[in-house]
Amino acid sequence: MSNEERRSADYHPSVWELQLIESLSTPYSYELHANRLEELKQEAKRALVSTNEPRAKLKLIDSIQRLGVAYHFEREIEEAIKLTEVDVNGDLHTTSLHFRLLRQHAFSVSTDVLGKFRSNRDGKFKDSIRTDVAGLLSLYEASYLGVPGEDHVLEEAKNFSSKHLKSLLETIKDEFLAKQVKQSLEVPRHWKMPRIEARDFIDIYSSDNTRNLDLLELAKLDYNLVQSQHQRELKDLARIGLTKFVCILTAIDDIYDVYGLPEELELFTKLVNRWDSMAIDDLPDYMKICYLALFNFVNEMAYDVMRDHGLFVLPYLVEEWANLCGSYLVEARWFSNKYSPTLSEYLENARTSIGSPAALAHACMLLGSPVAQRSLMDCFKHGSDQLIYWSSLITRLSDDLGTYTAESERGDVTKSIQCYMIEKGASEKESKEHIKGLINQAWKELNKENSKCSLPKPLVNMSLNMARTAQCIFQFGDGIGTSTGVTRDRLTSLIVEPIPVKEP
Repeated sequence: MSNEERRSADYHPSVWELQLIESLSTPYSYELHANRLEELKQEAKRALVSTNEPRAKLKLIDSIQRLGVAYHFEREIEEAIKLTEVDVNGDLHTTSLHFRLLRQHAFSVSTDVLGKFRSNRDGKFKDSIRTDVAGLLSLYEASYLGVPGEDHVLEEAKNFSSKHLKSLLETIKDEFLAKQVKQSLEVPRHWKMPRIEARDFIDIYSSDNTRNLDLLELAKLDYNLVQSQHQRELKDLARIGLTKFVCILTAIDDIYDVYGLPEELELFTKLVNRWDSMAIDDLPDYMKICYLALFNFVNEMAYDVMRDHGLFVLPYLVEEWANLCGSYLVEARWFSNKYSPTLSEYLENARTSIGSPAALAHACMLLGSPVAQRSLMDCFKHGSDQLIYWSSLITRLSDDLGTYTAESERGDVTKSIQCYMIEKGASEKESKEHIKGLINQAWKELNKENSKCSLPKPLVNMSLNMARTAQCIFQFGDGIGTSTGVTRDRLTSLIVEPIPVKEP
């Protein structure tokens, strides 16, 4: 097959030109704003400690988390949530909020606390709460903290609250509340990327008549300072291991998906398993470059981890890449043989081919001390497999929902939606709804793993945030293959444009 006959994904050029990245600048820096930041942190801490009324304290904690500054007060927040007792006489908003905060922080709490809002006769939620917008919103957000095996209360809560919130949306007079409802119905908080949630809620919180001005200023200043750090990192990406990982993974993924010929892919996979840079003579030139980039990156990373943390991770890194390329080859064989796998077959392979297990493994090895305190094998073989599995499944299915149209048009390997359509004879709409249901169930499983997992907290958070990131990227289509529109706007908001700190 000649080069002219090779497939092409027809991606547009990157909108993130080097000149744009190098021109990024901000007037905010930790050197210039450290004193003011510390003053505002102390004011927020005093407010958190001095607020005793349960409803007010829970609302303050929720605002601190949504504004993106909770990492400054983790101990105080954890203690406050633990010591605040569930009020059996509380209103719907407070009870639901407390339930959600407890589950977010892995405290045990039963859905029985919602019993007073359900009818004794049929167990359904009472009509008397269907116009309580704040309460319904809080119930809706709480419904996404369900776990497998419990009763159907939270699914009923989700259906009941979303139905009535949608019907009430156009009639809500309170701007602060209306914006929250609109955004939550688009993406629930538990599924949302924390930085995007912080940016969105800073704008919303500004319209809250009861806002804490010091807390709002802290959120804006902290957001801008973190953004300044991101800008500095963007200008020096060559030293950041995960960025190299993503770039190499993306190139190799496209080779298997689009450009590579079957015999080339078979050979490349064998060489990754052999891990021998001296055996690349039979590869075409474009693959030689890619293989050497991968070989050098992995060996360099293994050296850095050994030097910095005293861990020999090369065998684990090589194994992750062998597994990843092996999963890519399975999909390439399916495509070449025009084979449509069952949904079960597809998902078994896709849990690896999405790249999440490999990404989390690389990130974990770069963490340093949290990993060094226990063996690497313990981290990845004793308990994390389910955590990583469910995070990877959400990432894979979210990707499929977002890229389905574009990949179908260019004739890629069948993905989950098509697998279900072919296997079950279902319509496209039915298949998409089924995949959304699988995502919903996977989140319950991920919530369960989060509540019981004893792994280092950074690894747990990375697993949760990887799932959130995927849902954000693919919310409006292929946010990677098409980096314009919403994707560009969000990245501009997160990285390029600071927030004016002083209120008008």
